[in-house]
Amino acid sequence: MNKSALSNIISEILIILLVISVIGILSMQIIKLVNHPGLSPDACPIILSKKIIETQKACYNSNTNETEITLKRNDESLITSLNFIINEKIYFCENSCGNCEILDSGNIRTYYFNENAKEVLIKANNCILEVRKIKENC
Repeated sequence: MNKSALSNIISEILIILLVISVIGILSMQIIKLVNHPGLSPDACPIILSKKIIETQKACYNSNTNETEITLKRNDESLITSLNFIINEKIYFCENSCGNCEILDSGNIRTYYFNENAKEVLIKANNCILEVRKIKENC
């Protein structure tokens, strides 16, 4: 057999194997993105049904003049943003933010706000989790 012909066959086989590998890697990444609850079109119902974040306490502390909101994280689903809307002001929490971080799975965290309000709206990944009345005294 001719060395040139053998070289062409080997290079074609290598190209085919490379294309198959790239297709496999891309398909795995696409499947991950499609199955990710934060990116699927029905993300809010999934977040609400799993009760990913649960409000344990929302009250106004008259000693510190702060609203205290205590949350518990129940699930390891990806949460990219956590928002509190108090007195029409939006407070953002993100994993990259130093002042207000999203609580980790299984943890309980209290968030403090220099606001005196009647209620708080809590959102995760732009899904409304709860509108909670704020008690007068902690």
